[in-house]
Amino acid sequence: MMKTIREFLEEQINEQLIQAVVSGRRTGEGPSKVKLRPVELKGQIFYQASMTEGTKVYHKNFTREEMIAYLEHAMEEFRQLQATGRSQDGSILISKKGKATIKTKQHGPAQNEKIKIAPHNPGETVHSQRGNGSSVSGGSGSYDKGWEDRCLQI
Repeated sequence: MMKTIREFLEEQINEQLIQAVVSGRRTGEGPSKVKLRPVELKGQIFYQASMTEGTKVYHKNFTREEMIAYLEHAMEEFRQLQATGRSQDGSILISKKGKATIKTKQHGPAQNEKIKIAPHNPGETVHSQRGNGSSVSGGSGSYDKGWEDRCLQI
């Protein structure tokens, strides 16, 4: 049985998600890429979307249900979604004719370990777990500005 995009998203967008990337914009308008990750805000899990438009990155936090609705709509305008999770990975590829190819892959027990979801703090420096000394710095001061003007309407 072939999964629908909605069923795939219901399966992938949860606390086990590490990261998801939506890319391959079909039209010239709007963001070129959207990265998603779970974040903890006030003791609750939200899903942060980091939308890349040109050289700027805009952020917005969604509940699980809002994120699924957003992604379902986004797949009408993008060609690819790649999700990486703790217990499974998955992808959606959309052909030029609009046909969706959905694939999932389960991980072995070695990769199925519990990893703490990072707390949300745009001004905090987040250190890489790779141990290579690299870090990602956030907090540009324009955290949510411009998102509503540029994001896909849900």
